[in-house]
Amino acid sequence: MGSLVVVILIVFFIWIIFVQTQARKRSSVHTSKGKTAVQQVVDEVFGNGWSRINGPGHINVKPKFRAGAPTISINVVPATSGGSDVTMWLSAWKTRYGAVGHAQMVWRKERALRTSLSDAVSQTTSGTLGATTVAGAAQTSSDKSAPRANHSSSDASVLSDKSNSGSGPITQSADYVANGNNPLSNVCKVVADSNYSIIVWTDKSPNEIAAAVERSLIGVQPGSMDHLLIGPPRATMWVYILESPSDNNILAISLVTRDNPDRNFVEESIVAPVRGSLLQAIDGELEIRDSRSPLGPLEGQILRSRLVPVSEYKSEKM
Repeated sequence: MGSLVVVILIVFFIWIIFVQTQARKRSSVHTSKGKTAVQQVVDEVFGNGWSRINGPGHINVKPKFRAGAPTISINVVPATSGGSDVTMWLSAWKTRYGAVGHAQMVWRKERALRTSLSDAVSQTTSGTLGATTVAGAAQTSSDKSAPRANHSSSDASVLSDKSNSGSGPITQSADYVANGNNPLSNVCKVVADSNYSIIVWTDKSPNEIAAAVERSLIGVQPGSMDHLLIGPPRATMWVYILESPSDNNILAISLVTRDNPDRNFVEESIVAPVRGSLLQAIDGELEIRDSRSPLGPLEGQILRSRLVPVSEYKSEKM
């Protein structure tokens, strides 16, 4: 009996040492996904139980409702051979008796993220060889005064038509080829490929726009250095604020969930408040778009703008 207890204790301590080592270890993985798609995988893996915060990585996540909660940071760098190189590490933590708190949770989440990104490589390799790698620069429109198409009348059917389209990689729109190294090009790609995007033009400042977004929409939190995040995994939307040197500033809210999104949440918790209190607060001009709508002049307006980083928002809660 005594020998069994000794063996159990040895195994237990070996397991503790293993988990502690794995939690502290910096790891990397290559994936066929671009930066935007990687961020979507991060949203799916970590879900509602984790919050996006500011930190040393491109993406920084921290579990909710945990005493001494650790922070996992993630960097996403476009690879010269295509896809992305993703690095993840434990960037902040608290110790107890010299051990990292919640080490096993950190190890499991990082392992789940690496597995999801590695699966993306396997699926691409075993799939059809006709898939086109997104690369190159966008051709911008020089017509700043071109009229903006108003799709508001068709917005009720956008999600119902697209909600059962299934998962799979986001495909490039017919009129846009994204440059993954350019943040503004990434914004264009997200808007172009989203099944549901809300675009608002306004003369309000970025800080006023950010404050109106926070007051009008529930659950707004930092998504990364350049966008805010709203909604559950089944209806995740990214919020960009762009400052234009000549035109009105732009608020872009795009649905990034691709697999059977929660249409009711989007319509009731996002679209209704945007049309109501948010639009009234910033006195803006609204347009509803989907992936079937060509970017047109909007592409040039985005690429001429400055993507306002989240760190510049003056809201106390952000």
